[in-house]
Amino acid sequence: MKTFLNKNSYWIFLPVVLMGFFDALALSPLADYYRSFDELSKVEVLDRDFRIKIVDRSTDTIVLGIHGGHIEFGTSEIVAHLSALDLSYYLFEGLRSSDNRRLHITSDSFDEPGAIEIVSLATTALSIHGFKEESRPIVCVGGMNVTLGKELVSVLSLVDFWIVEFPCLKYPGSNRNNIVNRAKFHGVQLELSSLLRKNLLEGSVPKVVEI
Repeated sequence: MKTFLNKNSYWIFLPVVLMGFFDALALSPLADYYRSFDELSKVEVLDRDFRIKIVDRSTDTIVLGIHGGHIEFGTSEIVAHLSALDLSYYLFEGLRSSDNRRLHITSDSFDEPGAIEIVSLATTALSIHGFKEESRPIVCVGGMNVTLGKELVSVLSLVDFWIVEFPCLKYPGSNRNNIVNRAKFHGVQLELSSLLRKNLLEGSVPKVVEI
């Protein structure tokens, strides 16, 4: 069984985040079109409008991208690169040619059965999100696993080209129904601002090597 963080592996997350995978487009805080996956699946078509990818590697930590594809650009890419570290992962991706915003189900209501099943088997979870903020390069750290959150903050704070917000007041991720908190010891929700993602995409933020 592999654990995402230990005393020798704090370096793992930084190189992945800072590879420049993020698009500038982010999701505005609008009301969801669907209140549950059940509602969504009655209208949207699997593998046409959306797709689900689940890879279970029996690791202690699972990485989630529940707003992947064209819903929150860049989240699929970062989850895919985290998967190269042999972590279990889950992706829900928007495939529509337009209006992928309608596929967004908020984390507190995200109840796709495959996601619930695999997260419930994990010890902790890490969920990757994006939010709209054009003026500041922010990483907002939330979720119910405060210990893991603090460990990530200690790594993220080693560099000064982004602003680390902890606790994450705007997107706290503190609801027990949040998919990231359905793991045995809950999880951490990371929200990255659109300016930070734009900088990463354009390469104006230097890449971080192993520390």
